[in-house]
Amino acid sequence: MYAGGMRFAHTAVLLWCAASAALAFTTPAASGQAAASPSGASNVSGALEPAVAEPHFPTNEDLRHLRALSAPLLSPDGNLVLFTVGYSYGGEMAGFAEGKTDRFKAIVSGAPVIDQFSEYGTEHGSWYDRWYYGKPWEHVEDAWRQSPLSGAAHAKTPFLLLQGVSDATDPLGQAEEMYRALRQEGVPVELVTYPREDHGPLATGIFGRPSQEPWHGFDARQRIVEFIEKGFGSSAAKP
Repeated sequence: MYAGGMRFAHTAVLLWCAASAALAFTTPAASGQAAASPSGASNVSGALEPAVAEPHFPTNEDLRHLRALSAPLLSPDGNLVLFTVGYSYGGEMAGFAEGKTDRFKAIVSGAPVIDQFSEYGTEHGSWYDRWYYGKPWEHVEDAWRQSPLSGAAHAKTPFLLLQGVSDATDPLGQAEEMYRALRQEGVPVELVTYPREDHGPLATGIFGRPSQEPWHGFDARQRIVEFIEKGFGSSAAKP
């Protein structure tokens, strides 16, 4: 699972442990981050590519370890069934899985960045992206490569989008772009929007923490579990 904050991943853990599944945490590979290379110093001068981490998808070795750890929970045919969940930056990382790997049975992406170009022009403020990554039109190839939308043409995995209508950090249009693209590619996709919810408050509700509209968080948690169960189908892990 990818998470913009570990609290979202912990929420998914509690939800899915209740469904008797094995879970594993993964984080983006740090090959592109500033701490990983002296070239990362170019972040401030506006080089998009060195500043953004590439997501790390499970390797065959990862899967062997997971299979050994979760032997009692394997599907009847002995296969290991996987899903991925993320919110905010984690939602963006989950989005990268679409079209780039077929290891997952379901993908859940909350409030993601989908298109670096439209995100830059519609988010509440561009200073953060500009300081770290530069202006996308000055790094067109890198900006597109770092957009989950770039994988839509090869998408196959069922995809659930959770989005606050009033989100000013990662606006509604991001989720709508992915929804339209996957619909037109014939991929099973659902978009659930929550009125009045901004970026942080919706996440807070999903975490199960006090919020002004807690029923939104309850609804999202229910939908996460139901969508993953539907994605697993007859291969869902059983206790």
